[in-house]
Amino acid sequence: MLAAIQEEGAERVVLDLDKLDRLDSGGVRDVISLLRRVRSIGGDLALRSTHPEVLRTLSATGLDRVFSLEGEAV
Repeated sequence: MLAAIQEEGAERVVLDLDKLDRLDSGGVRDVISLLRRVRSIGGDLALRSTHPEVLRTLSATGLDRVFSLEGEAV
């Protein structure tokens, strides 16, 4: 995936989490790891989710301040 990002010249990747009912500690680790990898090649990573439980986890862990969030439930 990161090679494709570099080849395409994309600067921003949006990871769609809408199919997830929840985001556990392993998932949190994975999105942080992906963010680091994307930033290491000069890009940025945003998250998309409308699921309240996922949004609660992002808020509780402070990741809502680290990632740009798209499609948040109101």
